[in-house]
Amino acid sequence: PQQYIADALRELGDVSRILSDYSGAEACFREAQHIYTKIDDDLGRADSLLGQGDVYRVQSQYARVEAFASEALQIYTKIGDERGRAKSLLYLGNVYWEQSQYPQAEACFTKAQRIYTIVGEDHGQANSLYGLGKVYRVLSKFPEAKACYTQAQHIYVKIGDDLGRANSQCGLGDVSRAQYQYAQAEAFHLEAQQIYSGIGDDLSRASSLLGLGVVYQLQSKYPQAERCYTEAQKINTKIGNKLGRANSLRGLGDVYRFQYKHPQAETCYTEAQQIYAEIGGELGRANSLHCLGHLYQAQSKYAKAKASYTEGQHIYIKIGDKLGRANSQRSLGDVSRAQSQHAEAEAFYIEAQRIYGKIGSDRGIANSLRGLADVYRLQYKYPQAETYYIQAQRIYAEIGSELGRANTLRGLGDVYRLQSKHPQAETCYIEAQQIYAEIGKDRDRANSLRDLGNVYRAQSKYARAEASYTEALQLYDCVGDHKGKANVLRNMGRLSRVQGCKPEAAAFYQQARDIYIQIGMSESADRASYWVAKMLA
Repeated sequence: PQQYIADALRELGDVSRILSDYSGAEACFREAQHIYTKIDDDLGRADSLLGQGDVYRVQSQYARVEAFASEALQIYTKIGDERGRAKSLLYLGNVYWEQSQYPQAEACFTKAQRIYTIVGEDHGQANSLYGLGKVYRVLSKFPEAKACYTQAQHIYVKIGDDLGRANSQCGLGDVSRAQYQYAQAEAFHLEAQQIYSGIGDDLSRASSLLGLGVVYQLQSKYPQAERCYTEAQKINTKIGNKLGRANSLRGLGDVYRFQYKHPQAETCYTEAQQIYAEIGGELGRANSLHCLGHLYQAQSKYAKAKASYTEGQHIYIKIGDKLGRANSQRSLGDVSRAQSQHAEAEAFYIEAQRIYGKIGSDRGIANSLRGLADVYRLQYKYPQAETYYIQAQRIYAEIGSELGRANTLRGLGDVYRLQSKHPQAETCYIEAQQIYAEIGKDRDRANSLRDLGNVYRAQSKYARAEASYTEALQLYDCVGDHKGKANVLRNMGRLSRVQGCKPEAAAFYQQARDIYIQIGMSESADRASYWVAKMLA
């Protein structure tokens, strides 16, 4: 009877954890452990230690999680339970992965896979391969990630594990998304959703909807993304999953932010942050603060942005999330750069680069190099800027980041344009625009076309400039980018002005002014109003 009670308490602990009742879950696992210890059931005690670790894991209390998992590993090793030992290693691999400790995660997943292969447990082997896929995906080792997810999927199909198969589909979708293969990514996530629906797993279906929402969001398909996040939110609310509900709100906040719906975005991020704080989800809280930082930065509220990034960074440091810490450093660099605090920005980017190097994130290193290049460009240190852009571009090419490569080409285009090296600038902007078109980044493509129009205007190639601006304007309209649309209308006003077409210039400036007022950019609206008056005088 005592063992039955302990087993029931362990199961109740799992249910309480899923319902975000962490204190109740902790009490159940603690009592189960007490009974298992009293009746000398080492296996049950080790299993309940991992269960209790899960309670702390969702609260990002990783030091305690590692302690529980390590103790479980020692017990499994002592009693000669190889399957239990592999289970603990798999568990630790996921804990290290969540803290961005990728070499340690890879080592644990690899050891677990080796043991599962020896003991002939297919399910554990598939789970280990799935874990390795996650590591390689984050490190931008996409061929290796794809191979691991595919191999895991084959095993899940062989043993009839539909949940594992669907999870692998999501993993493959994430790899496709990272390589800008959006049609493939969408197909993977949709198929995963069908499987989750078939087995009645609402929790996983909601999670898959979040992944699908990101795919649409990256293509500026905001209505579709909003539908995915809203549906995920409804499911999570229905099943009482507060963590999932907060994640859905954060996704909705991103959709609103990218459409310049700043009040709605702030509401979503703030509500998500409150839920994370309520359930002890420190990682989610830090991520929400980071998103709020992006929102305030987009509104030029730099003090608020800096405060949000800094608060988020403190949490990342507390929970041992090195990737989050590096991202915070880079974002703080962006804020400093926007305020022309160049020495401070440079220090932030260098520190971010150091942390990215430590965790093996080549993409992060390249992003930091690009940030440094931007700082040097803004200080008219064009040789240094060019050097750093080229270094970043080389890394992006190596890891297959077409978006990073295109962004760097745009930066190089700016360096050449500012030195009046118009042919080189034109080449960079055209190539960047072509890459953006290939990977479906219409907003960025519009930005490149606007920059290209500026190069043509500087060379008095007015017809070409007008064509570039017009195409950019159409793209901004398609993706709902009001700020981009206003900026290009202002540039079209300049183009008409230098050609002596004052009434036409006034009309463009007026349209730009009206949009700036609509999206709350008062300073830009005032400047546009000045030119409207000047053209009509």
